[in-house]
Amino acid sequence: MENKFQCIFGIFADDEKKDSVRAENLLPLLRSVGCLVDEEKLPSYTKEGQAYFTFEEVEEIIGSSNMVPKITNEQVIEAFQKFDKKKTSKISISYLKHILQQGETPFNCEEIDAAIELLNPDVEGLVSYIANTTLKNLE
Repeated sequence: MENKFQCIFGIFADDEKKDSVRAENLLPLLRSVGCLVDEEKLPSYTKEGQAYFTFEEVEEIIGSSNMVPKITNEQVIEAFQKFDKKKTSKISISYLKHILQQGETPFNCEEIDAAIELLNPDVEGLVSYIANTTLKNLE
């Protein structure tokens, strides 16, 4: 998971402080790696007033015993299957963008672009969610 986590961490890293993420990006980062985190409980995982988090600190937060369990591969595939009306094991980028913009916690444009990049769509603009190595290696 570390290489993939480093890649995701890099997407959320601060423009000037490349080895850290800003506090306001911590929740989206944690959710991007599959952690189910309640926004109200996030402060219990961090130091009060902390403005930046290093890679090691985020790893520690994820590994803490208080952290809510991560989403399993099966749960991710099941979620994709709910949106895959034709049962092709693929979802178009445009539909995926729509889903991510309409969710309980809507993604911004940068987060959507990062998610799509990680999902590695094919030349036809489709994400194969079962064959995708990103989804196979979430755990």
